[in-house]
Amino acid sequence: MIWITKHMNPKTSIDNSFLFFLIAGITINAFSLFAPIMDQDSALYACVAKQIIVSGNWVNLMVNGNDWLDKPHLPFWITALFLKLFGISAFCYRLPAFLCWLTTIIFSYKLAESIYSKTTAQLAVLLFVCSFHGILSNYDVRAEVYLSAFIITAMYYSYLLYRYNKWKHVFLSALFCAAAILTKGIFVIITIMSGFVLHWILTKQWKPFTNLKWWLLLVLILIFLSPELYCL
Repeated sequence: MIWITKHMNPKTSIDNSFLFFLIAGITINAFSLFAPIMDQDSALYACVAKQIIVSGNWVNLMVNGNDWLDKPHLPFWITALFLKLFGISAFCYRLPAFLCWLTTIIFSYKLAESIYSKTTAQLAVLLFVCSFHGILSNYDVRAEVYLSAFIITAMYYSYLLYRYNKWKHVFLSALFCAAAILTKGIFVIITIMSGFVLHWILTKQWKPFTNLKWWLLLVLILIFLSPELYCL
């Protein structure tokens, strides 16, 4: 990354280097699919997902016969679905997380390109692909890799809603906002929406606060949260 930024002509894109480093970064992270499950949290989360399959109980998260209430359900539901479809293995436990990591790459690029430029989007993606935390999240799979995907996707569709004010963006933004909340908790809505709210206040844009679509967004988020509320 340092070499790219040092030698890059600011008037041109980094197309020639981008694809090489992107493929290299994805390949390094893909090796995680074949690694054993790490101890502590990864092993615990894998056991919770496996228990869903073994017991057939998708409502109560259980560990050693006791309720486990530390995290929302969605990452465990996703993992359990992959384990049920493809078999119980470390590979199948990691696969949905890796797919979410790839999703983060795609929507990080789309968001950065929409707001800034193609070159900025390429640099943003390479920074993400090469980040130590991203690599660690693929090897030591927890909730963060899912959370990153849902947050950046929700932010992308929220930005499209702000820019184009279309109904389909209301639905998609609400869906991924809810997915982020179902992964880590209600506080993630601050991460997704605070930038928009502060921008509107600082630039004195009051119209979004009275826009029906943004209020409908909140209603849809609550509706999409209903499976988790039922389980609780």
